[in-house]
Amino acid sequence: MLEATTLQAEREKRETTEFIEILKTMSESEKQQVKGIMIGIKLSKSAPTPELRRA
Repeated sequence: MLEATTLQAEREKRETTEFIEILKTMSESEKQQVKGIMIGIKLSKSAPTPELRRA
């Protein structure tokens, strides 16, 4: 189990590094678009689900 956790952590670190490298090559406009998308994702995760709205 520890090995799977270590592999997961290594994969996440590699993906994070790749994402940062991609961001470095983006224009300011593209960076702002990504930022807006990330805000939208955060808001959608915090929004109540339809099941909770009915309650």
